[in-house]
Amino acid sequence: MRKSIKVLSNKKDKHEEDFSKHMIGFITFIVIFVVIIPIILYNMRNYNFLEVYLPNVDLIANILTWAGGPNDIWMNLYRDDANLSNFTTQTIINYIALLGVTFLVARETKKSNNIFTGWSMAFVMLLCTYLLPGDVVTWFMKKTNAYLLSLNINNFTSYIVTILIGVLVTLSFLFLEIRILKKYRKNIKKIARYIYTFPKKINL
Repeated sequence: MRKSIKVLSNKKDKHEEDFSKHMIGFITFIVIFVVIIPIILYNMRNYNFLEVYLPNVDLIANILTWAGGPNDIWMNLYRDDANLSNFTTQTIINYIALLGVTFLVARETKKSNNIFTGWSMAFVMLLCTYLLPGDVVTWFMKKTNAYLLSLNINNFTSYIVTILIGVLVTLSFLFLEIRILKKYRKNIKKIARYIYTFPKKINL
């Protein structure tokens, strides 16, 4: 009986330790990647990069989850499972990313006084920011890590290279988004306008 009580106590302590570590990781993530880095980018007047940075904090969280971080504080930051604390932090991070997207769309709509100008941003950003990159980045990282390990490269080197690949793929999505919005905004705006007016054309 005493042994059973001891086992339960150890499990409870382990759970509390994991939860505390998870919360430390989440708070650290918010402070560094959601507060400090955007402030730095704003003070540097790097507005173009800042515009696509905040809507992509979920991609940063995805990489950090794979990396684990110091003492594995980010190991469960953006993990997709049934654990309540993991689900909560993942949802909050997704919410922050979507708020970033909707703010930029609303701001662009107000600046241009044209709903199609703002909506055209959403056409690109929701795809390049939210729907596509997460699984693509994870796939590249898993394939890279498996390939490096198959070459008998030591774990630390594989770990560093895999993280760098994750960062590179993530940055590729960010700059692709900037490029598309800069070069093809007018065309996407026309598509948005056409979609909006299409039901009226059918009625005619």
